[in-house]
Amino acid sequence: MSTLFRTNVSETDILDKSTLINRTILRTWAVFSAIVQVIHIIAMAAFSGLRMSMVQDRIYFGFYIALFLYSIFFLVVDIKRKMTTRLRHGFYMVTSSIFLFWYTFYNIYDIMISGPGAKFACISMMTAYAIFSAMLAFKPIYALSNMILSYLIFVLYLRSIPMLGAVWSFSFSAVLCVAIYLARYKDILFEISQIKIVDDIKFKWLNIPKNLSPEQYELIREKAGYITFEWDIQKDCIYFSKEINDYFDYPATIAPFADFVDKLELISDDQKVLLYECMDNVKKGVNFQKRDLHFPVKTGEERWFEARIITQKDNRNEPLLGIGILADVTEVRERITLLEKESRMDLFTGLYNRASIEHYGDRKLQELEQEEVLGMMIMDVDDFKNINDQYGHPVGDYVLKKMADLMRQKAPKGARVGRLGGDEFIVLYVTKDIEEFCDYAKEVLSEIASIKWQDREIKPQCSIGLSAASCNECSYAQLYERADKALYDAKNNGKNQLKCDLSEKLLHQRQ
Repeated sequence: MSTLFRTNVSETDILDKSTLINRTILRTWAVFSAIVQVIHIIAMAAFSGLRMSMVQDRIYFGFYIALFLYSIFFLVVDIKRKMTTRLRHGFYMVTSSIFLFWYTFYNIYDIMISGPGAKFACISMMTAYAIFSAMLAFKPIYALSNMILSYLIFVLYLRSIPMLGAVWSFSFSAVLCVAIYLARYKDILFEISQIKIVDDIKFKWLNIPKNLSPEQYELIREKAGYITFEWDIQKDCIYFSKEINDYFDYPATIAPFADFVDKLELISDDQKVLLYECMDNVKKGVNFQKRDLHFPVKTGEERWFEARIITQKDNRNEPLLGIGILADVTEVRERITLLEKESRMDLFTGLYNRASIEHYGDRKLQELEQEEVLGMMIMDVDDFKNINDQYGHPVGDYVLKKMADLMRQKAPKGARVGRLGGDEFIVLYVTKDIEEFCDYAKEVLSEIASIKWQDREIKPQCSIGLSAASCNECSYAQLYERADKALYDAKNNGKNQLKCDLSEKLLHQRQ
C-alpha cells in the first residue's frame, strides 16, 4: 500500500485537501440524513402513534433519533466551532465511521425484521459505501479498515439467513467501491502534487522567496513582463512574440540566429557565452534549462531577464525546437532585494534587527577558522528613561539614532551592528585580535557622551558587556548569555563602563 501511494506530497497538503473535500460531502450527508430521519419520525408518529407499543417500532425510532441528533450535532460543531485542520480532519473521520456503521447496523436490523426479501437494505448499504468510497477522502489505512469491517459485519449476517445471492452481489459491489476509492485517492494525491509542482515552478521561475505574503507576490507578479520564443534548430531561425517590441528593436523573426548573436555589439561576451550554452543544450536534447541574462534594452538601460527553455523532440526523439519564455525580472529582483533588506533591518535605526543578528551570529560561530573568535558586544543606554522624561521622546529618539550612526561609523571593517530593541544594541565581529574589538567598545563608550541636541549638552551614558568565543567553544545563546552577564555587571558596578567576560586564553592575549 505504501508503494502504491508513494509520493512527495506532505502530510499537511493531504490534510488540507481531504478536509476541504470532506467538509462539503459530510455537511450534505448530515443535512440529508437529518431530513430523512425527521420524515421517518413523523411517519412513525402518524401510523404507530407516539406510544409505539411494539418493540421493533421503538428500535426503529431509536435508530432515527440517534442519527438525527448526531447529524444536528455534527452540523453545529462543524459550522460554529473553530478547529485546527488536523482536529477537524479527525472529527470528520469519527463522523464518517458513525454514519457508515449506523447504516450497517440499521440495514442488518431491517433485514432481520423484513426477512430475506429486504432488497432495499442492500441498496441502502451500497449507497453508503458509494458515498464513503467515491466522495469522501481519507487515508487508505483508515478508509479500507472501515469498509472491510463494515463489509464483514454485514456479510456475516447475510450468510446466516442465508442470502447467498445477496452476498455475492454485495461483495462484488463492495470490491468495486474499494477499487473506485483507491483510484480516486491516487488521483487526489496526483492533483496535490501537480499543484505543488506548479507552485514550486512559479516561485523558482521568478526567484521569489516563499515567505512573501500573497499581496507582495501579486505586486511582484503584476510587474513582470514576458516574451515567448521558438527556435527552429534545423533552420537556425528564432521566432519571438510581439512583446519583443516592448524591449528591443530586433525583428520578430531572426535567421540565422547564431550569426545574429555573434554580431551583436551591445551584448557583452559573457552574456553571449550564456546564449551559446543555451543553444548547445537544446541541440543536445536537454529537456529544461534556466538562465539569468543581462541585456541592454532599446531605452539604453540594462535589464535582467530570466530565460526558461524546454526542448521539443520529434518522433525519433531528436531535438527539433527550443521553446521558451524570456521574463523581465528587473523589478522583481529589485523588489525582492528591498523586501529582504527590510526583513533584516531595524527600520528605526537602519541597523540589523535582532533576528538577523542572531541568524548571522549562529552561522558565523560555526564557520570560524583557527585562531578566530566571534566577539559580541552588548550596549545598553544608562537611565534612558531620564532622557525621555527630561528632554522629551523626540530627543530620546534622536539619541538612539545618533548612537546607531556612531556605532556603525566606528565599527571595524566586517563588524555587524544591530539593535536588539529599545535602547539596547549589539555588535558582532569576527577577529583574531580581541584587543581591537575592546578598543572599539571603549571608543564607543567615550564618543557617545559627546552627543548633543541642538547644541544642548545631553551627555548620555552607556554600559557595555563584551565576550568572545571560538568555534565549538559554545553556542550563540551561551555567548549571548556571557555578554549579557558582563553588561549586568557593568550596570551593577556603577554604569558607564565596559565589562569583559573572556576566556583565560583571550585574557592572556590582551596582556
